[in-house]
Parts: sequence; C-alpha cells; structure tokens
Amino acid sequence: MTQCAKGLLNGPCGGASNGKCEADPTCDCAWELIYHRLKKLGELEKWRKAGPVIKDYSKMARPRRIEVAPL
Repeated sequence: MTQCAKGLLNGPCGGASNGKCEADPTCDCAWELIYHRLKKLGELEKWRKAGPVIKDYSKMARPRRIEVAPL
C-alpha cells in the first residue's frame, strides 16, 4: 500500500503539481516521494521493473446503497 490519497497502487496518476497531490494539495504526492527515494538510493531499476498491480475495488469499505430512515 502507498500513502497515495487516491489509493493508487501501480504508479502516479499524473495529476501532481509541484510535488503535491491534486486530491489533497496539503499532502506530498506519495509516488513522487517513492521515485525520489529510489533515485537517491540508486535503485531506479526497481521502479522500472515493477509490474502492474490490480486493485480489487469490490473489497473496499464503502456504502453500496444509501438507506434513509423515516422521520
């Protein structure tokens, strides 16, 4: 898992601006942080080798239906 505000597992969305997340401009883009850390460690090859990760959104905790109680 990443600290990505959008929950992206397979790379950046491309919406970051000046290193900040487009979904929450107060947060650093998690994927930019990962990239810069790997670059600093001289391990960018790990970034290039990483394959796609498919997220099963059916397991996310979210309401599937809104139920309104009568007044």
